[in-house]
Amino acid sequence: MKIRLLHLDGSLMAQPTLAGLAQEGLAQTINLKPEADALRLWARREHMVALARRLTEDGPLPGKGAEITFMGSGDFHHLTAPLVARHAKEKLSIVHFDNHPDWGKWPPAYHCGSWVNRVLEMDHVAKLVTIGPCAGTTWPQIKGGNAAAVDGNRYELHPWRMGPAKVLGRQPVMGGNLAGRDWPGFVADLARRLPTQAVYVTIDKDVLHPDEALTNWNQGEMRMDHILACLGALAAHRRIVGVDVCGEYAPPKFPSLPKRLLARFDQPTPPTLPDLSVNNAANTRLLGALADLGI
Repeated sequence: MKIRLLHLDGSLMAQPTLAGLAQEGLAQTINLKPEADALRLWARREHMVALARRLTEDGPLPGKGAEITFMGSGDFHHLTAPLVARHAKEKLSIVHFDNHPDWGKWPPAYHCGSWVNRVLEMDHVAKLVTIGPCAGTTWPQIKGGNAAAVDGNRYELHPWRMGPAKVLGRQPVMGGNLAGRDWPGFVADLARRLPTQAVYVTIDKDVLHPDEALTNWNQGEMRMDHILACLGALAAHRRIVGVDVCGEYAPPKFPSLPKRLLARFDQPTPPTLPDLSVNNAANTRLLGALADLGI
């Protein structure tokens, strides 16, 4: 695999598995700590353009196969946009695991809660499928959810466990809750009906139950076994061209007052003594599974 580590918040090098890959030269490391404050939670367009340029300037990744990018906290999930843009030469489907839909329409444009809309604006993205939210809302349109994105069959939202969503006569939730359903059947059907051969997978580990990940956000109920089963189904029917992973825990330190306020009201109380070994274990399992699948 081609592994990339974006050093933004210190969370990656604190994990023995990822740190070991970097030390052995098996992963490309990009130091973005000077830009981290400008990129965290949301970013201006010029910072995103600079990041996209940096990804190219740092040269090819070691290894073969799909690009696997780790980016730290879910506060940086909007960095998925420039990573997806790197695959503009072919039509792409995106499978998105997250406890939050990230389809808000509020500004700024590049925001960890609104990046889905930026990706859907890309001509080469044929479809985006979000899987796993428990952090839903009864009226997603009123609270900023882009319900219109389901038009044209380009976006699907499959919650893990969420209350009924009524949106001014629309129904943006496709197929109801996944908890308790036939998971192998769901992922096999998803893999078969995606409209493109190339698939990009983006994972926010806040979709996982708290005993399998520790993040900066409220967490869902899915298990790593569910994600790995879906990756297996996708690899059997499609070609996975890239994967990115966020959802590490990083202390909520923000020089910007607006970002401090947002983190205080939007994120759970930080743990006093976080056990970060659970995140290392999750990433180790994920990397092992991707290697076994030949991705």
